[in-house]
Amino acid sequence: MLRLLASVRPVDEAWIDKLLGPLGERFLAFGPGQAASQKGIPLSYLLMAFTDIDNEKTRSLLGQKKEWLVQLLRKGWITGQLSNGKISDGDTYNLLGKYIIRNAVCTLPEYPEKERYRIYVDDAEGRCYCDIPWK
Repeated sequence: MLRLLASVRPVDEAWIDKLLGPLGERFLAFGPGQAASQKGIPLSYLLMAFTDIDNEKTRSLLGQKKEWLVQLLRKGWITGQLSNGKISDGDTYNLLGKYIIRNAVCTLPEYPEKERYRIYVDDAEGRCYCDIPWK
């Protein structure tokens, strides 16, 4: 609902802020070992919503979790590559997750040029990374 509202009625800031309140609390409850979902809401959904809204409140929320999000980007994620070398669902999910996190982090003023932060799979170890620096 929040992403739709941000697209259809971006000027309705009061309604967006009302929805952001409880979702922001859930987002701030995420931490190490909890990168999938929090109380039934996937991290990926929250990050996509924050990226779509991209206002002072969402940037504040993302800023509070910036170090953790950048750590997730820099950490190598197992891609789930199959023994026959074909791409599995795990590859797609991990790479997509990295793009979602990168796009959200790049709404922060410290990371203005998301195209500079390449997401790639290291051929030697089969893990995906993002070459985003610490700031």
